[in-house]
Amino acid sequence: MMYQPKDREVSLTSTFLFMDDFEAFVTSEWSPLPTFKVHDRMQQSARNGSMEVVLKERQEMVRNYKPKTDRGKFGEGNMKAAIEAVKGGLSFRIAAERFNVKHQTLYKKYKEYKDSPDINLKDLKKGFVSRRIFTDEQETILAEYVLTVAQMGLGLSVEQTCELAYEFAVINKIEVPKNWKNDECGGRDWFRCFLRRHPNLSIRKPEACSIARASSFNKANMDSFFNRLEGVLNRHPSFQDGSRVLNLDECGTTTVACLGKIVAPKGQKQVYQSTSQERGTLVTTCLIVGALGQVIPPVMLFPRKNFKNNMTIGAYPGTLGLACESGWMNAELFPKVLQHIVKHTACTKENPLLVLCDNLEAHITLEAIEYARENGITILTLVPHTTHRTQPLDVSIMGPFKRAYENAMCIWKRAHPHQCCTIYDLAQFVCTAVGKALTPANITAGFKKTGIMPFDRTVFKELDFMPSRITDRPNPEASEDINSDVLITEGDNGNTQNALAKPSASVSTPGFVSTGTESESNGSTLKTPDSGRPFSAQSNKSGTSSVISPVEFRGIPTPGPRKCSNKKRQKGKSMIATDTPEKNEIKRKAEGKTKKKNDKAKKKGEPAPKKSRRALKFRQQDSDSEDSNPDEPGELTVSSEGEWEGDMVEENSPLETGKFPPLTSDPKEEDYILVEFKPKTKNQTPDYYIAKVLKEKDEDNDLEVSYLRRSNKVRDKFVIPSVPDLASVNIADVKYLLPKPTCTGTRRQQNLLSFDVDLSLIRTL
Repeated sequence: MMYQPKDREVSLTSTFLFMDDFEAFVTSEWSPLPTFKVHDRMQQSARNGSMEVVLKERQEMVRNYKPKTDRGKFGEGNMKAAIEAVKGGLSFRIAAERFNVKHQTLYKKYKEYKDSPDINLKDLKKGFVSRRIFTDEQETILAEYVLTVAQMGLGLSVEQTCELAYEFAVINKIEVPKNWKNDECGGRDWFRCFLRRHPNLSIRKPEACSIARASSFNKANMDSFFNRLEGVLNRHPSFQDGSRVLNLDECGTTTVACLGKIVAPKGQKQVYQSTSQERGTLVTTCLIVGALGQVIPPVMLFPRKNFKNNMTIGAYPGTLGLACESGWMNAELFPKVLQHIVKHTACTKENPLLVLCDNLEAHITLEAIEYARENGITILTLVPHTTHRTQPLDVSIMGPFKRAYENAMCIWKRAHPHQCCTIYDLAQFVCTAVGKALTPANITAGFKKTGIMPFDRTVFKELDFMPSRITDRPNPEASEDINSDVLITEGDNGNTQNALAKPSASVSTPGFVSTGTESESNGSTLKTPDSGRPFSAQSNKSGTSSVISPVEFRGIPTPGPRKCSNKKRQKGKSMIATDTPEKNEIKRKAEGKTKKKNDKAKKKGEPAPKKSRRALKFRQQDSDSEDSNPDEPGELTVSSEGEWEGDMVEENSPLETGKFPPLTSDPKEEDYILVEFKPKTKNQTPDYYIAKVLKEKDEDNDLEVSYLRRSNKVRDKFVIPSVPDLASVNIADVKYLLPKPTCTGTRRQQNLLSFDVDLSLIRTL
């Protein structure tokens, strides 16, 4: 007699004297359990001796089941025709054979149809109806909300989507499984089926996009940019065909590149890859490409004061090498980049050139613009914070270039495992990356995708501007024309209501309603439309009752009112920098900066305290004793009458009169000086400190010093604090050069310094 397993759990009692017999039974062909699980405790007992083993069948449905027979597979039309034939008097078997369906299934479906004549015949195709939590209508509303917030750059993760599904079910009073209530979250099985039923959704890893980029890339800015671009392209025939259109941009190439995936042992927790340093040295590489696929040799900026020819060993032919301390493009180097472009393009006023670049300050200096105008170069800048969509190099070149650069560095590292990569090795990596990434196909694809060449102002659709919706605000200029913004609705009481959406909750998203007021239901705070219509929370299994969408209880993220600021910060914009109006504006700004810098230099020459000077008072914890006065440490002063409030000193002494003669020589390292701090008002007396010179004066006539403080235990003695009191002092504030200090007394008093001058009249405040 064959063994018949129970529904979910099968108990089999048997006695095995040895473990070998047990394993032989389990693996035998006549074993009654196809799949099973033995508890660890019972398995261990079986190894120790004979016992009763309870086997439990583990029946798990596979997630993607592939049927092996054609059971249940019949056409909807065949089943309908068979039912009609049975109704006409034909037997079940004959009707089943005639219309190619199973007679048992036909009998079952005919019985269902006979009991419920109004049943939807679409349900007759399947043998059962799956236990769906949401209807198709409800899931469509949920999917539209998830898709909308994702397009706005505020997408939901898997966990957040499951939480939204549970909240959506609770608010609409939809029955959910028990585990949903326990976790207050939708199940993973539901989410997996949800994605399967909505193929337009998928799990993606997003790219980081700042608020500045999201808000700047909007339709108004793009229309303004394309208007300028169209005007420039019409200036010369060579601009229209793209033969004289270039794009320029800088990227960082370092001695330590990002690591890609490697083949490593499976199960190992940490996998390492050797690199030259923890943090690499930056070398800026400037790439220049043409709209028809041309490549201008790159420019490399090395972080050195002087450029050496060995820095570009193995570089791309024609590469220009430059050097600056920071390694970044600056106003002094960009004219040399323009000279490099003129050299390889032979551009003149008769054969002009159009260069597209970003709004980096170094690109629009007065010197660079004047050189460009003299050589027939037109510079058009892109809209700030939109280069991720409008710059061809960023769109189609930088990604492949950096991947090829990192791959070339990894190959070099494997060939030189014991060497550190330096800036002298980067040129060969750039050469390899330029050859692989800067292909004509990639270059032309970047110009086409940005709508520059061929010119296409409609390349960006409304969907591309969705991220900018999070910062949309009402136009203040259109506030007077309020009639166009008013939405007239009719409430439940028949009264006409003004449902003008508030600025902080209005979003022009098709198919979605702005949210406003709040109400409570089921213990949850909900948001309902401003129209005053009460929300409905009835069961929606049939799909006929109203559904509270996530837009109503969560809303679409919208910004609040813009804060008013008195600071008028000029915003960047797209401009034709070589045109006369823009050039004059840049010249005016440059002259203003130069004047401001000169005024600052003049003020710096006066013996006025610097803003960067530390506070005049020492901290309380630096004092020798706990009960010392916080105003005591090392501060010196002269009385308003020109006399020190202490012992008298000889007449005409600088310490007595407070008038110090000019210094005969500059302080050197290890010298001790008397530093004056001017008072805030004329009625106050100046303060004096003693300091030790750590570094001689620099180009700005500043000294690096360490202040001393007066000892509270021994008179006229000074000590160097345990925590150095470092500061920068201008040479104009140094009033007196003190002699070398002496140290006398016991070993404990060796830290006390005294000077061979009469400082008795100097007292702490």
